[in-house]
Amino acid sequence: MKEFQNLSESILKEGNEEGDRRLRKLIDVAGIGIVILNQDHAVIDANQRFADMLGYTLEELFQLHIWDWEANMPEEEIRKEFENLEGLHTIFETRHRRKDGSLYDVEISAYGASFGGATGDYNASICICQDISHRKEVERQLRISEAKYKNLVENASEIILSLDEENRIEYISPNCKRLAGYEPEEVQGKQISEFFLVEENKSLDKIFSETGESGGEDLLVRHRDGTHHWYNVTCTLSKDIDGIPIKICHGRNIDERKEYEEKLHYMSTHDQLTDAYNRRFFDSFLAEEVMKKEFPFSLLVCDIDGLKAINDTYGHGVGDQIIQKSAIAIQSSLRSEDLLARTGGDEFVVILPATGEEEAKAIVYEIQRAVDGINESTTSLPVKLAVTIGTATAWDHGLSIDQLLSKADQKMYANKDKGCQKDSEKNTEEGKV
Repeated sequence: MKEFQNLSESILKEGNEEGDRRLRKLIDVAGIGIVILNQDHAVIDANQRFADMLGYTLEELFQLHIWDWEANMPEEEIRKEFENLEGLHTIFETRHRRKDGSLYDVEISAYGASFGGATGDYNASICICQDISHRKEVERQLRISEAKYKNLVENASEIILSLDEENRIEYISPNCKRLAGYEPEEVQGKQISEFFLVEENKSLDKIFSETGESGGEDLLVRHRDGTHHWYNVTCTLSKDIDGIPIKICHGRNIDERKEYEEKLHYMSTHDQLTDAYNRRFFDSFLAEEVMKKEFPFSLLVCDIDGLKAINDTYGHGVGDQIIQKSAIAIQSSLRSEDLLARTGGDEFVVILPATGEEEAKAIVYEIQRAVDGINESTTSLPVKLAVTIGTATAWDHGLSIDQLLSKADQKMYANKDKGCQKDSEKNTEEGKV
């Protein structure tokens, strides 16, 4: 089209019969619409393509003015805008109205000149018209696509970002403001490591070099307010338009999933009635870990006295209260490093790391004091709380955890027998009285 414009200008300058002949030939064979308008904006010449574009015959065109097909500008504006056609040289986009009333997009290159005629000189313009409806539709669809993409990114539940080869943030989706509190410009250009917390045995460089095939990594991300939240982050290796390697990463908040997983883990390791560790966790983890602790360490086996009789007499509701209050009495007497597990219906085991016999006896004493305190302050239970405790201490690896438990268990039963004997002697003395 540019070549045609240059050629038509050259022809107009010739101003002779040869030039007119060549211009006519050019107009007739051109694949774009060409129309020549006089100063009154009436058609004085056109090619067939222009007539076809508007849906008129050539004969009908000679009865028309530009405002008969121009859809965006009224007659008054056309007359004012193009008052003098001499020296006109402009390119613009507008819409034309076909004979049937339909509209289409068109790009117009208009060139003005002064011509000599039989009645004197006159001004006219050559308008080269190209139907750009398809291009406009493509542009419209592109805008729609861009708007959809922008809407998708801004309202997505995932944060999308791209990293350069040095793991600096090149781009981050605008929804980071809504999801994490950051304005995009606050994080662009910064190292990704500034926003993630990882375990010591994990490398951010390794994580952010993955292709996403592993299903991503669960990482803690620092929000702008200083809080940390769990995100599942996947990265895909790609290239930008210049062929430079980049990493496209997606981060999806998984706080709810992590909370649910923690609840499941807690339920699998803890007794639901007392919140102490359960027997399964004790057998699979605590017992193994305690053997790695510094010696000496001690175990307590705590047994609730008469629980079966309480359940049989007062029901399991009262029995559950007795179990819960026993756990409270024991736990309240322990140190932060001590561990409590419920290993049976009426039995608890306490692990006392770095604890010898005398320290263990002191803790037993504190537990019995806590039991007495609960009995003194509780009036809602029909029976008193009673807990019998046996202790065992390991000074080296000479005893296994099972042997240590057995030893503490034997002492507990021995103490229980002593308690029963004392109760019997007490009852006998009271009978004598």
